[in-house]
Amino acid sequence: MVVRGALSGHAPSPQDCRATAPDPSKLGHPLFTDRLKDRRQRWLVEKQPNPYAAVASKTGGTDFMRAIGYSVPERYGIYPTLDDLPRFEDLPKAFALKPLNGFSSTGVFLMRDGVDLMRHRPLTRDQLIQLTRAETGRKALAINGAWVAEELLFNYDDPDTPAHDYKFLCFGPKVLAIVINKATGLKDPKYRVWLRDPDWQPLPYQIHWNRHSEPTLLPRPPCLDDMLHMASDAAGQLNIFVRVDLFATQRGPVFCEFTGYPHSGNNITPRADVWLGSHWKTLDGGVDP
Repeated sequence: MVVRGALSGHAPSPQDCRATAPDPSKLGHPLFTDRLKDRRQRWLVEKQPNPYAAVASKTGGTDFMRAIGYSVPERYGIYPTLDDLPRFEDLPKAFALKPLNGFSSTGVFLMRDGVDLMRHRPLTRDQLIQLTRAETGRKALAINGAWVAEELLFNYDDPDTPAHDYKFLCFGPKVLAIVINKATGLKDPKYRVWLRDPDWQPLPYQIHWNRHSEPTLLPRPPCLDDMLHMASDAAGQLNIFVRVDLFATQRGPVFCEFTGYPHSGNNITPRADVWLGSHWKTLDGGVDP
């Protein structure tokens, strides 16, 4: 099920986004960020059984989507550590390399003919390993462990541009919002961002303080209806709040990954915190049976 027609209007002004959120005790529902904190405590600290555990990893999510009949990237191999990565000559000319525990594009390399398309520079296997091992803090933790090499997907309208992320915020089968990221290849900002509702209209709220929606028009992908169905069906089967990340490619929508804790709940604007929280109805954000 897709929520349509519920949002309209233009991108919010900075003054609108700085508006103070109401006191949660007066709302009649918890804030979105409070729901995410509660979920992290129950799922990650207390280790309560939950449907997200099976799809949380990049391989688990891909296996789930393949099993229910949706398109996923071809997988070339899984490698226990960085040192186990094959020679690039032993992989297809175009491939994506990702750490299984990665987040926010940490450790992601999009390689074609020896060039990293994210960083716009030639890169050898040894240089990639050296560059990755220079990471510190949380990013260093993200790149520890196994890596996966898979098919590099290209955008539906340009065979030379890696496919953009379309991130569908879903409450069970209800698709509420779409966040579109286009990589810039720069350190800051890393992405250009657009915020849309399922009718492809701008959202009335900026979701994150540090992710301003572009005021420019963004073409509606020809496979948007298929993407909406795919996100709604997958999230509906899990019946939780989850972000379903998809690519719009020349062969239609292809799955990327599930995210249960978008941005770890950080940098949410007050109005978006209230708005998203109002759609979280059951304990884990799905719909009543």
